Amino acid sequence: MQGELGCLTSTVHRLKRFGGTRNYISQDVIRRVLADYFNYDVHYVMNITDIDDKIISRTRESFFVERLSSQYSQLTQELITETSLFLRDFVSSQLAPSIPELSHLDLGDTTSRPQVLEALNNFVAASSAPMVDAKLIMNASSAKRCLEALIMSQACLNSPAASDKAAVEELIKESRDILGPMLNLKFNEETIDSAQYTKTATIWEARFFRDMSRLNVLPPDTVTRASEYVSEIIGFVQGIMKKGYAYTSNGSVYFDTQAFAQSGEHQYNKLLTANRTREGINQDVVRAHSPDKKAAADFALWKATKPGEPSWPSPWGGGRPGWHIECSAMASSIFGDHMHIHSGGVDLLFPHHTNELAQSEAYHGCNDWVDCFIHIGHLHIDGLKMSKSLKNFISIEDLLKSYTARQLRLAFLLRPWDSRLDFSDAIMKQEALALETSLNNFFAHISSLMLDDATFKIGPQFGADERDLRAKFDDARALFRKALSDSVNTSAAMNAIRTLVSQTSAYMNRPSSTVDGLLIRGIGRWITQMLEMFGLGNHDESRVGWDSDSTQQSGSSDMDVLLPYLQAMSSFRDDVRRISKSKSPSMAKELLTLCDRIREDVLPPLGVQLSDRADGAALIKCIPPRLPSDSKAPKVTDGLADPSHPTQNDPPENSEVHPHNMFKPPYATGLYGTWDDQGIPLTDAEGLDLSKNLRKKLQKRWKHQMDIYSQNQGST
Repeated sequence: MQGELGCLTSTVHRLKRFGGTRNYISQDVIRRVLADYFNYDVHYVMNITDIDDKIISRTRESFFVERLSSQYSQLTQELITETSLFLRDFVSSQLAPSIPELSHLDLGDTTSRPQVLEALNNFVAASSAPMVDAKLIMNASSAKRCLEALIMSQACLNSPAASDKAAVEELIKESRDILGPMLNLKFNEETIDSAQYTKTATIWEARFFRDMSRLNVLPPDTVTRASEYVSEIIGFVQGIMKKGYAYTSNGSVYFDTQAFAQSGEHQYNKLLTANRTREGINQDVVRAHSPDKKAAADFALWKATKPGEPSWPSPWGGGRPGWHIECSAMASSIFGDHMHIHSGGVDLLFPHHTNELAQSEAYHGCNDWVDCFIHIGHLHIDGLKMSKSLKNFISIEDLLKSYTARQLRLAFLLRPWDSRLDFSDAIMKQEALALETSLNNFFAHISSLMLDDATFKIGPQFGADERDLRAKFDDARALFRKALSDSVNTSAAMNAIRTLVSQTSAYMNRPSSTVDGLLIRGIGRWITQMLEMFGLGNHDESRVGWDSDSTQQSGSSDMDVLLPYLQAMSSFRDDVRRISKSKSPSMAKELLTLCDRIREDVLPPLGVQLSDRADGAALIKCIPPRLPSDSKAPKVTDGLADPSHPTQNDPPENSEVHPHNMFKPPYATGLYGTWDDQGIPLTDAEGLDLSKNLRKKLQKRWKHQMDIYSQNQGST
């Protein structure tokens, strides 16, 4: 052990934000590296801010929308009119000043609704330019959905469907983004039950931890919630006031940034000064110069009660904690006046972490409350930061429909954690999925050789090839450690693994009939352990390779597992006996066809691949199960897709793709290793020769592609 590291994350300061998938996974990787590679004893604390402006707004908006819905058992003109008036006020205040076409249109006049809808449609359709305000786009899209729902509701008002509660629910669902803020504005002084705020926070916290589990993110060692630390927060504010760094104003308490900066003992804004060129920092945050504050940079430690908001008693009157003070008080209650690492997204660097650091150092009378801040780079989609508020986020639920948790983690490992990452399907396929395929093939190759006693020798003569590979193994481990010692550079670390995989594969594919089993098994186990250390699998000292990334059913008996294989063997035996008894002149051809069928159609769905070798003995590989050829999935031959049934890795028929390129990346990723002069594959991704049968099918597909490519060229 190298001693305990006190680590704090403020990742979950917004319980309803799920766009920070990269943040959570990257912090988990860093934590695992510190604990499992460098052997630090990590105490990982997660602060949860369940008292927050956005949580309060979200709770109140949901409460008032649900109350409105409960008042109507069927669609009525009253509900349509009320929703229309709210939309009119929303458009007038939020959209008309920026969209001139809307300024002269009145939503109260039903005849103008088509014109308003057309103006909204035109604006949303033309708003892909990077200079357009993203929040304005979001508001226009919300108004468009609401107006479309209003038009539909008005049309069906006199139909039988209007008497169904579902018609009410549909209108309110499509109008929620308009109704929520407008109802909250209308009833801004109404106080709701404080249990509603707790309910909102509890629901989103439970969903958050459920999603973290699905992403294989380790749970924190300690969880702190702001609502459970109000008395400690009040005491923390009092401590800052005693030091002369805070003042009261109209029931609120503010941090005095000028007094702090001019004290001669402290420096304000030192995080921003050290990271001013870092992309993603909110340097342009507008800090309003409220009459209650001495300076615009001053920030609230305690906020006086506002109408309708939750409130706690304090020496300064009823109110609630400011955002920054919550993390300082909760972290100090666990770590005291010093912690080693504080982490979060780069957008938290300023103003959140900047103000949190200042108030904490003011309270503790120190200048080194945190040794190291870790700020994870943003995840971008189409050039914009992923954000729930801007409606360009991808939920974890949707991400896991397209990619596995392992594939997402691989994608993040291939980029420095502090840099921006542009997310796209193309990047996932070309990088993360291609690497996963390469590693799967590598592990399958080692496992198959371990089953072959004639090839897998334990302790053959340690010749020049073995000495060379051993030296490369040692170099890879040294490069891997150097990379992780350099600010946990997982990108460089994964490159070291990728290079070693390539070098070891070359050794296993060389003409020699034997391999050093101890050496390649040692390499395979080391790579396995390092990938598991990154959170890419489950730890098992004796295994080479990672677990299947698909969902496994528990409670299966041995017979349940064995039965599909036994059925395949029995069916093959029956067919062999039938063909032999027929004594047909074409018996030999029929038997070879039967062998091809079990290799191509029967075994791949069971997770088994047979690869023909020059000596006639097939190499057995364990692979991820693949669907049979009679389903909608592509047919599988030699672990590769039948060219008459394209896979997601193969190119779709595209008249603009030259046949010379159709079987090469990026059109076919992770399938083939070498090609002839026409671009037709000769070997698979591991360098093994393709069967004659598969080569013939690939040639047919090549000719078909040449036909449609030539026709396209002739017509252009």
